[in-house]
Amino acid sequence: MDKAPVPRPERRRDPRSRASFPLVFIPPSGPLEASVRDVSRGGVCATVARAIPEMTRVRLRFELPTREGSHRVEGEGAVVRCVPRGDATYEVAIYFTDLSESDRERIAGFVRSSNRI
Repeated sequence: MDKAPVPRPERRRDPRSRASFPLVFIPPSGPLEASVRDVSRGGVCATVARAIPEMTRVRLRFELPTREGSHRVEGEGAVVRCVPRGDATYEVAIYFTDLSESDRERIAGFVRSSNRI
């Protein structure tokens, strides 16, 4: 008799939202362009062309879509997950380690008004 998988508890503190916009992050190996998959006030998940080791510190910047156009977000983060996808790209999760409170609030507003997951 097969048992149904036990759902894992959600470890994220902050609600997140699906998103689709460019992200540039800069690990020690040089700038990388990525495509955001989802975002929260605590971090971002994106698709990128090459693997980045976990715990790598990165600078990052992106244009958060707003009703008025966009808002530039810049800060620092740490790669907390990097897994290969089936299409020769990698899914990279970045935890924000240094981001202004006003940028975090703008992201939280984006999540509240978007397709939360």
